Amino acid sequence: MWLIDSNTIRLQFVTSAGSSPYARLSHTWNDNDEVTFQEFNSPDRDIAHPRFLKIMETCRLARGRGIPYVWVDSCCIDKTSSAELTEAINSMFRWYRESTTCFTYLADLAVGSEIEPDLPKCKWFTRGWTLQELVAPRNVEFYDKSWNLIGDKISLLKALIEITRIQEDALRDSDSLPNHTVAMRMSWAANRQTTREEDLAYCLLGISDVYLPLIYGEGINAFIRLQEAIGQVTYDLSLFAWTDQDSTETRQRYHGILARSPAEFSDCSSVWKPGTWIFPTHEYTITNKGVRLTGRLYDGPNEAEDFLFNLDECWGPNEAGLVFIRLAQTPSGYVRHCADTVTCLPWEDAEKLQVISHWNVHGIFHFRLWTLAAAALA
Repeated sequence: MWLIDSNTIRLQFVTSAGSSPYARLSHTWNDNDEVTFQEFNSPDRDIAHPRFLKIMETCRLARGRGIPYVWVDSCCIDKTSSAELTEAINSMFRWYRESTTCFTYLADLAVGSEIEPDLPKCKWFTRGWTLQELVAPRNVEFYDKSWNLIGDKISLLKALIEITRIQEDALRDSDSLPNHTVAMRMSWAANRQTTREEDLAYCLLGISDVYLPLIYGEGINAFIRLQEAIGQVTYDLSLFAWTDQDSTETRQRYHGILARSPAEFSDCSSVWKPGTWIFPTHEYTITNKGVRLTGRLYDGPNEAEDFLFNLDECWGPNEAGLVFIRLAQTPSGYVRHCADTVTCLPWEDAEKLQVISHWNVHGIFHFRLWTLAAAALA
């Protein structure tokens, strides 16, 4: 990775992020004002130019802490190299976690602003990439537009929880992330945006603890690939607890098993799992036809048309009950039915459900062709 020497303001390549102490800058981009890798290395650069201000201020703060290096995403990645960009994006969560501290610059927070009314309005809390920049580092400091310190992640913890809906233990220590369901982690990004559609998936690689090759131009398929990768390394069925957020007029009646974007996890901030499995099942596999798994299938509200499938360990908010999704059967498998909601049933009601006893073989959930699956059943 490339680091900036905080004293010489020159780039230096290091082979391991943990070999040299460094600080990191977290900020929102202004594409016309960011210094690129090539511009930073140019012999004609002018570090007194206003475009270098964020870099120079970050180096000043680092020198004051005795930190020899800093990392700034705009100029420490050669984005003309696809290999370097892929490595950086797949490593970024770890790089933030291994930083000595992270300086967060809030360009739209005026001097003298009050925390409660003004901090939630900052653009920084709406961007996809800044999610991992908040969660991963142990030490995060926040600065207003004039680089005045307004607090750190601990002193602002209450406000940060209210703004982001991220649980306290996850903010205090990113090592606790595996204790939170996939659906809960996805919900943290539900109201965030990125300039490129694919980055809505790529900015969640570290939060999800998976790695992907980057394919800009694939659009929505990036988020599909992210969910596939998550499904290959975890048995957390909350991955399927999303809900369709389309309006009633445009909503499809049938869907595939995977979500189309993090926004469909917006209602999952309280989907949790206990320490033990409720209904243990076998592992599931992802095939070219869909997701293949075994589990308990129950009669749904409309017995002639749909079924209920229990997402094993998952409980709804405030222990409202076990989480179920509704499925409809097709000649070759099952698809999501009435995906605008999930069903939460108290334990005593779940025990009364009628198990479909003949369903003891692998069921197939179609997810790639969710539009075609819907059309076939329309």
